[in-house]
Amino acid sequence: MRIARYPVSVKAIIFREGKVLMIKKKRKGREEFGFPGGLVEYKESLEEACKREVLEEIGVKVKIVKLLYTTKYDHPLGSENVGIYYLCEPLARNFKLKEEKGQEFLELVWVDENDKIPEWAKELIKKFKQILKIKTK
Repeated sequence: MRIARYPVSVKAIIFREGKVLMIKKKRKGREEFGFPGGLVEYKESLEEACKREVLEEIGVKVKIVKLLYTTKYDHPLGSENVGIYYLCEPLARNFKLKEEKGQEFLELVWVDENDKIPEWAKELIKKFKQILKIKTK
């Protein structure tokens, strides 16, 4: 029997007035959307990884409120990942994007499932709202 191994990514889901925070970025000439977060490092807890990644990407500490959702998904760069999504509460209101090697963060955007975002993001936002019993438009 062969055991599957998947990279584990943690994502922060931050709601404000019914909208969710996403990062619009450019990678290899393409515009992409993503939730703040990233990969878990060796010997790091899932919650620690989520807090670290959010601080690195948008410069804000967060409080993890609860685990929202887990899934396995195909990453755009070709791997299969496990995604763990946490509902988070920011401990400050001013976010600041930080650039990463190989990609350019364009802007932080507040979106809902009716905005012009990828289908996978619309479906996840709908799912999060159902879990949290937030009314959709």
